[in-house]
Amino acid sequence: MSALIQHIAKVAVADTKLYFEPFVAVFKFIKNDFNRSPVKN
Repeated sequence: MSALIQHIAKVAVADTKLYFEPFVAVFKFIKNDFNRSPVKN
């Protein structure tokens, strides 16, 4: 039974990473863009 729970947990973590990956990519892009911009003090 615990093996099944571990499997479900692994799948859930993988799905979560897959779901958040685009948001992380966009966040990094915006952050890099902000760091490059001359607006920074």
